[in-house]
Amino acid sequence: MPKLFALLFPSILLVTYALPNQRPSHDANIYEFNVADIDGNMVNMARYRNLVCLIVNVASNCALVDVMYQQLQALYEQYAANGLRILAFPCNQFFNMEPGTDEEIKRHVTAKYNVTFDLFHKIDVNGNETIPLYRYLKEKQPGYLPNGQIEYNFVKFLVGRDGIPRERHPPTTPPMQLDASIYKMLGP
Repeated sequence: MPKLFALLFPSILLVTYALPNQRPSHDANIYEFNVADIDGNMVNMARYRNLVCLIVNVASNCALVDVMYQQLQALYEQYAANGLRILAFPCNQFFNMEPGTDEEIKRHVTAKYNVTFDLFHKIDVNGNETIPLYRYLKEKQPGYLPNGQIEYNFVKFLVGRDGIPRERHPPTTPPMQLDASIYKMLGP
């Protein structure tokens, strides 16, 4: 048994320290994470440092999609120059409403909604396959369901310039209703 431990211990240490950016800490912020964009490129979230971010799980076949994408794009156009970034994460966990590939999703939302904000790889927001960024968001802004579960498509997390999630809004909240909060976070 001691020999087995001696053989496994270095491997455990390597795994533990090889992925420090993927484990939230007490004072973590979104800048500690890496995520794949819709084109498959790894994105270090530190690229959003000192920006206000609206992070949303999206689905192309959801009844809310038209209003949500139109208003998300409108907010982006209104505030991008002042430091707002919108990060959309397609998710197929709610009634199979985002069944397409990343390429199909990108083609659809850019053609239909003229989306110019950042799109990311399709992810899971609940369960064992939840990406670390979403585990962190749910930990910091848990909402009303057990374990911070995301209740549906278009849950919105508003993240301050410091990378800390400050607000969580339910699927039914239209993005334009976040205008005052975004304006305040962007500051002068």
